[in-house]
Amino acid sequence: MNLIKYRPRTFMDSIFNDSFGFTPRFAEIGFEPRVDVRENEKDFRISFELPGVDSNDVKIGLENGFLTVSGEKKFNESDESLNSRRIERRFGSFKRSFRLSDGIDQKKISAEFKNGVLNVVVPKTKESLKKEVEIKIS
Repeated sequence: MNLIKYRPRTFMDSIFNDSFGFTPRFAEIGFEPRVDVRENEKDFRISFELPGVDSNDVKIGLENGFLTVSGEKKFNESDESLNSRRIERRFGSFKRSFRLSDGIDQKKISAEFKNGVLNVVVPKTKESLKKEVEIKIS
């Protein structure tokens, strides 16, 4: 049995939600960037979707074999005379960590932030680039 918190709906919310057929709860979830992790024979490529995040608000670190990307997507209410009726965009702090394998070249990790996407390239070491080894089954 799941407990669901009761949230009375206002008249305007019910009109909007009933018209579009959904009830988003983004403000309750917080901000967590979407991530793609891809691999090829030379490196791992990790892409973070960070729309609306300033590159100065993002930090990347490597500690104890974990690559960590953290930061904050800030809410900017530029016109205080406007009253918000509905806010669906997500804001807040985020932190994503990934365990890296031993076969990576830590000194050559690079990152680029462009058009709201942070791309991190994690190169593999030459030892990890060895060709596949066939294992015989007895």
